[in-house]
Amino acid sequence: MVDLDKWNAMPTHIKMLNIGSEVSRTINLHRDKSPYVINSLYRVLEMIDITAVKGFGGLWELLSP
Repeated sequence: MVDLDKWNAMPTHIKMLNIGSEVSRTINLHRDKSPYVINSLYRVLEMIDITAVKGFGGLWELLSP
């Protein structure tokens, strides 16, 4: 679970770096057929969700296809 106070205090570029890092971790876990891949995926989705809900200025970059 992401600490909301710490997350909201972070600048947007750091949030994006953290999301990207977790996506990379998820890909590597999937490649290794790790049982922890689902936990990593849920963490990615949680970080995206709390970032998008907050309504920061870079919403287009985060949610565009």
